[in-house]
Amino acid sequence: MATGRPVFGDRFDTRNEESALLERGFRYGSAPGALVIGWNSYHTAVTLPDGTSVSSGEPGGVKIGGDGAYQAQFTHHMYLPIAAEAADDSTSADSANPTQDTQPPVADSEPGGDLGSADV
Repeated sequence: MATGRPVFGDRFDTRNEESALLERGFRYGSAPGALVIGWNSYHTAVTLPDGTSVSSGEPGGVKIGGDGAYQAQFTHHMYLPIAAEAADDSTSADSANPTQDTQPPVADSEPGGDLGSADV
């Protein structure tokens, strides 16, 4: 929905996640106030622009909270910039314009692995 694509169309998994996210306008790394996705060869999670973390496929099904895209296990991170007017009112102007100093560490940009899946 965030990229204007059908919710249940154009699915991808961790094998082609990098190219699928690039096609949808995602950029390498992470940024405050953006939709951030982290993944490895078997799992993907997201941190929403307001900081809410979401993941699934873990014990108990979909999980709200936790480390989301910033889980230590993730070797890849990409983000989708969100227009300031679309961001939550609680997001400050500073977080809408990230700098290298405020971004979490950026992992390598090698393609992901094989079993997880995500819909973005």
